[in-house]
Amino acid sequence: MTVLTMMYRKSYLKSRINQLEYQLMLKQQQKSDLSNYSASVADGAISYEDLSNCPSNLFGRMTNFMFNSHNAALMSAQSNMAQMQAAGMIGGAQTGTDSAAIQQQQMYNQLVFQNLYKQQREQYAKYEAKVLHEQEKQMDQEVLKLQNELTLVQNEFNSLSKAVDSAAQSDTAQYIA
Repeated sequence: MTVLTMMYRKSYLKSRINQLEYQLMLKQQQKSDLSNYSASVADGAISYEDLSNCPSNLFGRMTNFMFNSHNAALMSAQSNMAQMQAAGMIGGAQTGTDSAAIQQQQMYNQLVFQNLYKQQREQYAKYEAKVLHEQEKQMDQEVLKLQNELTLVQNEFNSLSKAVDSAAQSDTAQYIA
């Protein structure tokens, strides 16, 4: 291989190293963002602070989680509450004059509803955590692949640099005085 061809290949390898390092940096940033998102949704509830600190690439996903988890939990809790009332497990609307008993029954029903709602939110959060875990595993594999490719390209670059240096020395004109 001539020195010129080796220099061209060396230039290409340097460009490829820079591309791989940039891709690796992006993947690691995405993984970090995903970990932060995972921590935010771990309890099933997202605060406005979590939303304001969310990276822009995950903002839509976080707002969708916030709205969808609320709506799914609300609908499921209402459905479960209606089934429990129909089965006679809890009292429905009371008619009567004893306001203390009615108020106590309403408070109990509200407590049951809140617990059902909380359980459904937690189930939604567990599902989201499972999806996130799969995405993190996939990102880990992609990062590992990029790191391996980067190592191979860097090794080739280093060996080519040595070959260029030795070829340049051997092709240099020798002047004898």
